[in-house]
Amino acid sequence: MSLSFGEARSRYANEARVKSSHTLDAYLRAVDLFLAFLGDRHFAKQLPIQRYAVPTAADCPIENLTALDEPLLKCFAEWLQTPSESDNRPYAASTVELRLAGVMRWFEFIEERGWLPDDFSLKNAVEQIKARTTPNKQTREVKTVDTKPDLTSMVEYYDQQKPPKQYKPETERYHRWEMTRLRNAALLKTLAETGGQISAILSINMDAFASEEKPLQVNVIGKNGYPYRITLNDSLPAIWNYVKKRDISPEKLAETPVFVSHDKAYDGQRMSRIIAWRIVQRAAKAVGLLSVSPHDLRHWRAQQLIEAGHSLEEIQEMLGHRSLHTVKIYYGHLVSDAHEDEAD
Repeated sequence: MSLSFGEARSRYANEARVKSSHTLDAYLRAVDLFLAFLGDRHFAKQLPIQRYAVPTAADCPIENLTALDEPLLKCFAEWLQTPSESDNRPYAASTVELRLAGVMRWFEFIEERGWLPDDFSLKNAVEQIKARTTPNKQTREVKTVDTKPDLTSMVEYYDQQKPPKQYKPETERYHRWEMTRLRNAALLKTLAETGGQISAILSINMDAFASEEKPLQVNVIGKNGYPYRITLNDSLPAIWNYVKKRDISPEKLAETPVFVSHDKAYDGQRMSRIIAWRIVQRAAKAVGLLSVSPHDLRHWRAQQLIEAGHSLEEIQEMLGHRSLHTVKIYYGHLVSDAHEDEAD
């Protein structure tokens, strides 16, 4: 069966067996970049597959691949790191790793369907990419992450919190306390469900929750301005319960933070990372846990995802990690432990 690269992409989008649509979207973005690479006639290293006269790279038949094209994954990686004024290149080494992983999954799908020609070896292509030395590798030491205890009781602490006896209902003091409680409950549930960086979660504005669809995907800005997407589902009732009581006019949603101070002196100001840290610490102490930080919730979420069978590539995408290398160091041993448990 003779398929073009574009047709193989469409079949992959409809037939690929991946654990989440979020992961599939990431893999398809990688495939789109690969097709852009195939169609770049100005790149210095041209492979035979790139010299065929077709309207677009997507129209090129897969059966045109030969043994001479086996460096294509290696050349794709080099293309991703080549500066260009017409697109977003060069990409960081961590992004290159992520996109390579997506394209390799796509080629594995193509191979499983029997669409690769006999004289092209995917194994050889993958070996060449594994043998290459990736520049700009992180040199700082990254420590593995220990297994985290169950933090459910801490996450649910503010759901059951009682107001001080001296706070009388219908008073301003009681109202501010209740808004703070609802905010804290929503914050902990958001951190626990998404594993998001605290700076990313605090960057969200009210317009992200204008829709009441479930699940809800929200674009956030993480550490050092790195953009990624979080998916909210179980935490949405707590978030909506909080934001609906804020009574914000529709025209101000885009400029209004979700998580704000309800202290009289700082009312409406975006919550700081220090305050968020205290909220987590207070809940941990109340349920008898030792020191717990917002980042511990991030690691706990990664642990849950691993136990649910998600790959390290999926965890990198869902948690907004820049580097797959770092993810492997953080959580690789947890994946091994999970596989051993399944075998027992």
